[in-house]
Amino acid sequence: MREQSFWSAPMLRWAAAAMVVFNGFFPAVWILFTSLKTETELVQKPITWWPENPMLGNYVRAFTDQPLLHYMKNSVIVATGATVLSLLVAAFAAYAIARLNLKRRELILTCIVASSMFPLVTLLVPIFETMRALGWLNTYMALILPYVVLNLPVCTLVLVSFFQSIPRDLENAAMIDGCTRLGALWHVVVPLAAPGVFTAGILAFVNSWDEFLLA
Repeated sequence: MREQSFWSAPMLRWAAAAMVVFNGFFPAVWILFTSLKTETELVQKPITWWPENPMLGNYVRAFTDQPLLHYMKNSVIVATGATVLSLLVAAFAAYAIARLNLKRRELILTCIVASSMFPLVTLLVPIFETMRALGWLNTYMALILPYVVLNLPVCTLVLVSFFQSIPRDLENAAMIDGCTRLGALWHVVVPLAAPGVFTAGILAFVNSWDEFLLA
């Protein structure tokens, strides 16, 4: 039997998978090791890959020197609120695009994609002025509403693709049994598109949690 070459397809797949895993886990491992180092080790050259004297004092200082739990609570409230509102609005928009006989549906989808391409830095001043006029500066809503707008394009596109994969006959059967179109959406379409809803929700939550510039 001929010996398998290193450059065969299975070996290349394993090598590619190893590179992806390394690229994904190395930053997290590096941050973990860095958090266990002393301040001297952080600035010394050459750098040390392993902490010479691992210490947990940095974690204690993170909770005692700064109100970290309060910051995390703010992030959870903002990210959760933005995610829920994004899914609620995106579900209606996606259902309308996927099911209703809208004219220029492709143009609508193109505009949705184009709206997500605006750099956030160009929107900072208008958003700030709007929130100041509403008296919402330093409030949760000053972040939740902009995050909803930023998350809507990707959430809508994800839900549209999942809603289109659900047979119309299921909705028609529900409406024959007495369901309204809105009831068919929430009791038939959304449960069947649960993977898409969770996917859109995860994307919205991560985007809201990671956003730094506007916050």
